[in-house]
Amino acid sequence: MSVTSSDTTGLPFAPHGSDLPDASRIDVETLRGRRAVNRWERTALGDVFERLTWSYPDQVAVAGRPGAYGDERFAAVTYREADETANRLAHALAAAGLEPGDRVLLVCENSIEAYLAKFGIAKAGMVAVPLNPNLAPDVLEHLIRLAEPRFALVDAELWPRAEAPFAATGLTVGATITVGGGAVAGSRTFTELLDGQPTTEPDVEIHGDDIFQLLFTSGTTAMPKGVMLSHTYAHLAGMNFALSLSRGLPHEADLRLVTFLPLIYHIGDVLFPLGAMLAGGTVIIGRRPAPGPVADALAEERATALWAGSPQFVAALTAELESRPELDLTSLTTLVYGWGALSPACSRTSTRGSGTSSSRSGSSARPRPSPATGSGPRGGRRCTDAVPRPSTTWGCPARCSPPTSSTSWASPYAANPARPSTARPS
Repeated sequence: MSVTSSDTTGLPFAPHGSDLPDASRIDVETLRGRRAVNRWERTALGDVFERLTWSYPDQVAVAGRPGAYGDERFAAVTYREADETANRLAHALAAAGLEPGDRVLLVCENSIEAYLAKFGIAKAGMVAVPLNPNLAPDVLEHLIRLAEPRFALVDAELWPRAEAPFAATGLTVGATITVGGGAVAGSRTFTELLDGQPTTEPDVEIHGDDIFQLLFTSGTTAMPKGVMLSHTYAHLAGMNFALSLSRGLPHEADLRLVTFLPLIYHIGDVLFPLGAMLAGGTVIIGRRPAPGPVADALAEERATALWAGSPQFVAALTAELESRPELDLTSLTTLVYGWGALSPACSRTSTRGSGTSSSRSGSSARPRPSPATGSGPRGGRRCTDAVPRPSTTWGCPARCSPPTSSTSWASPYAANPARPSTARPS
């Protein structure tokens, strides 16, 4: 039954998504070869923000730590603001003459603008091509020629590295993300690119099997190769990690993921931030990984989950936290790392501040709350003598990916103050 007025619910009617077609146009006979391409039925990365506005329009979707945004307006954005930003970019790219299937190059480190740009590119039915700016100039030149992009977004601070490859290939900068400087000569800022564009959803046909991103391999043993990632892949990968990241929380939307690891040109862009967003949570992004800033973010943002990366970085972060016992990490329930195992000593130390122990196993059991403590960051009274049972999940989203470990615990210290706003003070 379709509810189209407030008469039956007492609530104001707010239509979601695009209008449904006339019933006579809905195919109920074809059982093979079907193709879901309409916004009301499809699987498309760019639709994620719009759908979350139906449930969490004013929840902060993504926030940046200092240095992870160029324009102050992007310091923290709600799901509604994120959706409008992505829509504006999609319209701006179309206005620049690009068509669905065209490639958009990104030479960017972590920033709110760069991450939102991926969703705008996806909404337009185009393909994001993020490049690792740390690659050698001749490799960057090779990848630009291979991808044949029609538009490019560049961080201001990275332009000196990208200038020669751009000149060699004849590529110009379409817009500059103003982290570390102003607009590249002849280009607009990211904000200027969006100005004047509509916030409406672009009318573009997209199928789940369409490619939303060409992600290049690291080039460790040969020249980097472009991997085609589809909209369906993004959803499946994100949903897989949404379950692990929200484990132990009273509600999945309480998830607050912190990461300073590369999100723009790394496979983690859909595994972790998208996973948190599909749960309706909040993602806090740092510019580059360093133990001190990560420790500050965990405490100040009341993080419930951390994508930490390698065991070596976890060890460095643990040492930082050991030297700063005043930091309150009692909200943290989940630590994700990969590429190897934590040493037993590091594992014990890294969970000491939460009064928990950690183990490696193949199980994915949810931690059992102590009767005295409750579970997760909103558990019961402060208690130091009850140790919840931890759980560790090992998973691999693709055969070519390293194993990933997710260690969860329910903190016995969680007195649970009300969750603070992520918005930066004006």
